[in-house]
Amino acid sequence: MGNYSKKNNVTLIVILIIVLLRLFGFRYYFESWVFYVYFPLLLFLSRYNIKSTYAKLILLYIVLLTFSCLYSHFINGQKLLTTIVYSFNYFSLLFFFVLLQFKPSYKDTEKIFLIVSLCFCVCYIIQWIIYPTILFGAAGRHTGDDMFRARQPGSLSCYFLLMYGVNMLLQHRKIKYALLAGIGFLPIIIMGFRSLIALTVVSLFIMVPFVLRSGRKTLLYALLGAGVAMMAMQTPLVQSKIEEMNRRQEADQTFENKDYVRYASFNYYWNYHFTKPYEKIIGGGAPVDKSSKYAKQIKKKNEIHLWIEDLGIVGLSMMIGIPAVVCLVLMYLICVFRCKSPNLQYIRFTLIVVLFGSIFTSMELYRPGNILLLSLLLYMEMRYNKEELLRKNKNISYEGSRSERLLWLYCMRKHL
Repeated sequence: MGNYSKKNNVTLIVILIIVLLRLFGFRYYFESWVFYVYFPLLLFLSRYNIKSTYAKLILLYIVLLTFSCLYSHFINGQKLLTTIVYSFNYFSLLFFFVLLQFKPSYKDTEKIFLIVSLCFCVCYIIQWIIYPTILFGAAGRHTGDDMFRARQPGSLSCYFLLMYGVNMLLQHRKIKYALLAGIGFLPIIIMGFRSLIALTVVSLFIMVPFVLRSGRKTLLYALLGAGVAMMAMQTPLVQSKIEEMNRRQEADQTFENKDYVRYASFNYYWNYHFTKPYEKIIGGGAPVDKSSKYAKQIKKKNEIHLWIEDLGIVGLSMMIGIPAVVCLVLMYLICVFRCKSPNLQYIRFTLIVVLFGSIFTSMELYRPGNILLLSLLLYMEMRYNKEELLRKNKNISYEGSRSERLLWLYCMRKHL
């Protein structure tokens, strides 16, 4: 009966996540009013518990985010309820507390993320195949005659699947993990973000010694990985993406060009838009109330390609405030530091790619759905280390020393 209940919980959480990710942007499902359903649902399902470091930081982050919404209401004229509800993407880190309510094990949470990631990648690949028919996400963002760069909620999934596949392949050497890595890498290549692709490839090579803990094996697998990369570069898909990225490079879409659009975006938003008292610190709020002058100004600049999202974490700080962003980044870094086991390197390097790839060039850190998925990574790290602590102490009997008994009881009390 217990196993049946666990299986039901896994299925329920998978369905819940996919629904909250708006079915990966399925165009025949999503309407903006669903955020009025999502937000109270998230609050209702959450079990608030401040025992863990993550929980305290998440609640602090939520408080700071709320201050930003209040500032946006009183200073920038956005409706308060609209600003809070439509900022669901940023508040979705509360899903961590939903996981505390259901208490899935580490293995169950890993399974949940794998299913969600596979679903995301399959939907993304389908969208790529059927384009220009639009079925998922913002597939209409077509940058040229032969350039396709679609966005779908939950893009962190493909980085997770790639890193997980490589991590497990290094440890278990089974072909199924190579297939998972390949499925995860395909959307990353199709997206064609130069900095993220480069950072992903470099991170894969750096991850090898953290998993294997052996110099000889590391060198062997690094050479093997280089060989696979060279073969992959000869495929038509990768060749076309390399040509596409070279064209953007030749068009001076780099930081070496003083007229680069990201410099223009930063100059406008930092020096001319977010100029009200304390606005850069507290945050002007996500531009979600389309009836407000504040949101209309940002939309007008988007039309001439001055995207605040293209400023990465810097742009995020202007919207939700520097303290809230510091809180969010701190959670990433704590999780990266705590992923010490070879079994958790896929979590560590997924976070590294998404975090460092979003400093000033991408919104991958807070692309719709990714903050919600971050809550799973935080929970997985916490759950794994707690289960390991219990496993190490499960054989301590009550006949041991008093300190041993106290340690055993302490571990049991801390067990989720």
